[in-house]
Amino acid sequence: LVGSEMCIRDSSITSDILFWLFEQRKDIERAVIMMQREVAQRLVAEPRSKEYGVLSIASWFASETKILFHVKPGSFFPKPAVTSSVVLFRFRREDPIDATMGDFMAFVRASFSQRRKVLSNSLRTYLQGDNRATALVEGVDLGRTRAEELTPMQLFDVYRSIRNLS
Repeated sequence: LVGSEMCIRDSSITSDILFWLFEQRKDIERAVIMMQREVAQRLVAEPRSKEYGVLSIASWFASETKILFHVKPGSFFPKPAVTSSVVLFRFRREDPIDATMGDFMAFVRASFSQRRKVLSNSLRTYLQGDNRATALVEGVDLGRTRAEELTPMQLFDVYRSIRNLS
C-alpha cells in the first residue's frame, strides 16, 4: 500500500478500512488517504473534544497521524456535500504500550460505549460485575471521570490497573 492512492468518502466504510490498516501496521510503512474531513478530525482529536473517541485512540496506537490538507467539494464532479481531507499515516513498528491492540481497543470501546457516563458505569459490562474497579485506579476516580477526559496513556494506565486486579 505504500504510495498507493485511495479516496474514501463513506465514513462507515472508512472506519472499517482504517482499522484494517491499523491491524496491518507492522507490514506497512505509511499510507496517504483521502476521507471525509469529519473522520479525519476524529483521527487526530485531543481529549475533552467532541471528536475524541475510539478512532482517535486507535490512530494513536497504530500510527503518527497528520492531516495534510483539505479538499473542497468543488474539486470533484459531481460535487459532494462534504469537504475531504488528505491524511498521512506513519505506522509504528513498535506498539506504544505493553498490550495488544485488540485487547486494549476492547477496553477503549467499552470505555466510550456510553460517552455521557462515567467510567465506572460505562465499564460495568466490560468488568462483568467485578466492583473492585469502581473506585480510584491509577489516580483516576472512575466514579467521576469520563473516557473522553483521559489521554490514551491515562486510559492505558486504567486498563493495566484493571487487568492487574484479576
